[in-house]
Amino acid sequence: MKRVLINNIKELVWDNKKQSIRGSFVNLLLTINIFALFWVGVLVDGLSERIAEMGTLIAGVYLTSIGAWSYRKIKGQNQGE
Repeated sequence: MKRVLINNIKELVWDNKKQSIRGSFVNLLLTINIFALFWVGVLVDGLSERIAEMGTLIAGVYLTSIGAWSYRKIKGQNQGE
């Protein structure tokens, strides 16, 4: 049971075919971090103001990451990977 869980996590993180970290995993980490920032912003007043000021930057990094991952995925499908 434990080995199956570890193998599933490894498949989520590592792409054996390309020998690299999966872009979807990086986007998952970014999403989790953004949700954590939302919760911290809700609970801590001083940080919520700083997070609000960085909202454009946070959205830009997230959208750039999603866009790059989507582009590579579509490009790979068009090349038959």
